[in-house]
Amino acid sequence: MVVDSVDIASLLGLGPTGTAWMGFTSATGKSVERHELLSWRMSDCSGLLATSVDEGSDGHGASGASRIVPMPSRDAARLFSTAMTEGKVTIVLYDVTGATLGTTVAGAGELAYGVDLPFRPSTGTYYIHLTDGMRSITLPWVVMR
Repeated sequence: MVVDSVDIASLLGLGPTGTAWMGFTSATGKSVERHELLSWRMSDCSGLLATSVDEGSDGHGASGASRIVPMPSRDAARLFSTAMTEGKVTIVLYDVTGATLGTTVAGAGELAYGVDLPFRPSTGTYYIHLTDGMRSITLPWVVMR
């Protein structure tokens, strides 16, 4: 889609600097589905673009290799990650205030095939933090019951 005659800054009320965040989202409700953004391009904004690095990753795409897959029929979720390849990985569940709600450990090799998360939080937004002592990844986890 190409739109040539729209002043986005005034349309969105961005103010004098015109600064905004851009992102992508998708959802299926309680179902499981894979959503992939295969390609996108932003043009004519090079002077406005502050960064193009995913601030949620380690800059090497590690967070892109990790995902949480909800399994509503089992009231569970499964964690997959190929970002960490050796040793033990500590998995910590945090709430939005940063309070630790649970901790477990899995082998890095197990994560490539997926491990069931032992946590059963109520409806809400949480974060799963993975670390192998060298690298860290934090994934958002939205739970709907």
